[in-house]
Amino acid sequence: MAAVFGDWEESYAFLPKLILALEVSNPGTIFSPRYQDEEIQSPVAGNNRQFKRLFWAFKPCIDGFPYCVPVIQVDGTFLTGKYKGTLLIASGADANRLVYPLAFAIVEGENTDSYGWFFRQIQLHVTRRTNLTIISDRHAGIRAAILGLDPAWNWSQRWCIRHFKSNWNHHFKRRKLADSLWWIAVAYQEKKFKEKMQNIRQICPEGAQWLDQHDLEMWTFHKDGGHRWGIATTNSSESINNVYRECRALPISAIVEMTFWKTNRWFVNRLHWCEKR
Repeated sequence: MAAVFGDWEESYAFLPKLILALEVSNPGTIFSPRYQDEEIQSPVAGNNRQFKRLFWAFKPCIDGFPYCVPVIQVDGTFLTGKYKGTLLIASGADANRLVYPLAFAIVEGENTDSYGWFFRQIQLHVTRRTNLTIISDRHAGIRAAILGLDPAWNWSQRWCIRHFKSNWNHHFKRRKLADSLWWIAVAYQEKKFKEKMQNIRQICPEGAQWLDQHDLEMWTFHKDGGHRWGIATTNSSESINNVYRECRALPISAIVEMTFWKTNRWFVNRLHWCEKR
């Protein structure tokens, strides 16, 4: 691996050069590194820096997001190489609800602080849009991070219904009933919602009680208020995560470079798709 992607330590040393090359060749592309010493924020300052986090977003992704629906799907995947951490990926959805790569970050792990930093970087560098909705799993760090953002942005959160259904089934082991939970969640009409909920109340009262303990706006369409724009799950985010998943075991510079080439390929493929229509 070292022969192809470079030594692990050398990869960190090479990172500032790679960042500079990508910024010069793709004007408007954003890289925002952070080090353990928060006073050192420049990728070219000092010789004894300890890496903490890196946020990046490519210019074409930034430019296209205003034409996407105001929803961001967030997913994280563990790094499996010599140095551990988490690759966070934010994706949007275009008018056809097709996945749209938006921004990336390498952080120390999934927690309130790292997610809060990731969201603030998106606000600072990617979009100034208010009233955005984050669709994610029920990770407590995401919820706390969104609540910690400036209220003026009015960002909200909704849960991935597939994850929510899986959580319910994990507690009550009722697979067929869990499948019906999906149709309860995506019912737009309150009448249909109540009819389907009554079925669960009769068959699995404890399961219905568990559902009652969770805010309806977080997991149902009929109480969503339009924030989801019809998006039920983070499947799109996870599918794009799978595209980048193979880079999890690589040194950090190789991870950044691979996200560039795979994102570039995504835009080229979409161009060809549009030209054929």
